[in-house]
Amino acid sequence: MRVTLRSKSVLRALAGVAAAGAVAATVVLAGGGTASAASLSLNWTCPFPPLADQTLATNISVNLPASIPANTPTGAIAVTVAATVPSTATQGLDLVGGASLSGTASAAATLTEPGGQTLNLTIPMTIPTTPIPQDGSAFTTTATGNAPSIQFATTGQGTIVVGGTFTMSLHIVTSSGQPTSLPDPYNTTCTANSGQNMQLATFTVTPPPTSTSTTSTTPTTPTSPSCGTNPDRGYCTTTQTPPPTTTPTCGTNPDLGYCTPTTTPPTTTPTPSCGTQPDTGAFCTTTQTPPPTTSTSGGAPPSVTYGISGQTQVKALGATVPLGPGSLDVSISPSGVAGDLTLPTATANFNLYGFIPGTAQVKLTSASPTTINLSSTGVTADAKENIQLTSVSVVGMSLLSAGSTCQTSSPADIALSSGPGFTLLSGGTLSGTYAIPQLTGCGFFQSFINAFTAGPGNTISITATPKA
Repeated sequence: MRVTLRSKSVLRALAGVAAAGAVAATVVLAGGGTASAASLSLNWTCPFPPLADQTLATNISVNLPASIPANTPTGAIAVTVAATVPSTATQGLDLVGGASLSGTASAAATLTEPGGQTLNLTIPMTIPTTPIPQDGSAFTTTATGNAPSIQFATTGQGTIVVGGTFTMSLHIVTSSGQPTSLPDPYNTTCTANSGQNMQLATFTVTPPPTSTSTTSTTPTTPTSPSCGTNPDRGYCTTTQTPPPTTTPTCGTNPDLGYCTPTTTPPTTTPTPSCGTQPDTGAFCTTTQTPPPTTSTSGGAPPSVTYGISGQTQVKALGATVPLGPGSLDVSISPSGVAGDLTLPTATANFNLYGFIPGTAQVKLTSASPTTINLSSTGVTADAKENIQLTSVSVVGMSLLSAGSTCQTSSPADIALSSGPGFTLLSGGTLSGTYAIPQLTGCGFFQSFINAFTAGPGNTISITATPKA
């Protein structure tokens, strides 16, 4: 494929710089002319929620012809991209059980041709399967792609400037080849840090080479007709040639005039399908091929424990209930992410009607494991909690009889979502709203207690901090 760039009619072509696994690091263009090396160091910020944003230091190098003759194709442009994934990103991938990654990348650059016309360059690239170190160390990925041949119609100097963003679509899988709990594919867009020089290379388009050709004149010799010519009438009289006589390929019976083929039966020697041992009675010795080996990682799934603290606002009561310090144990596997939330009994102080003091002991117990979903925008969680009041008193008088089991008739469904900056590695804030179901087992004051506890519009905010 060839693309010609003209000063008044710039045609679109595919070319450019892309990122692989993390970001562009090496770009090689192979084409016409003598190549000269150019390089550029850039820093990029790549969001990887809910893992963490990564700042990536890269080096982009290009072997581009220093001079390119006008109207001369550069030849096929091969692009190779190497990128170093930092250890913090590796730790996040290990946390979700990632064993390897692959995918595609696409980025932009701007080529300015002599005369000032610009060409927006883009190239899709392939990121091959790359192992992820299980010790959390940095690793390198390499991507490749191809761009079409380009030629210029105008002489002068041109430049290539790297674009400010690039996108990636990654497949992150476990050791058994199954997707992790991260979205599949995992899409992200990286942005070049501000204040950097983005010009990658310059090149010069020179006048096209001139050529001198010599034309020789050879006298024309009249052609002779391919058959006899009748000089009196001026036309060509052809002579018919009889077809050749074929000779039979087998013996001929002269008396009967036909060909009697002679058939010689083939001599066949049985060939053993495997090696033959001549000294021991011509037996067949087969070679056994071992079955393929299946690798399994084994062991427990990746896990992390967070310290939990926060509060919940009970709307009907108009009171704030402190939560924690507690813990959230999170286990991560290809089938999903689950958490075990543990909170101590909390004391809530309140004022009925704004002036009647009271206290309550509140205990939250998980009815089932907390379901946690990881996405490209953050973390969401669904906690189903039984809410129990172990004691309630107003102006010093207990409203619960001994041995009562005052708790919600069904678990409260508490939906949580992460706030800005939340990552699995550093934690952060989770918040949401929920409804408190009707309470049962509260004795004589059950209706009174429900009036000040049950209902929608309750809020919750907790902070999760990874434990060492």
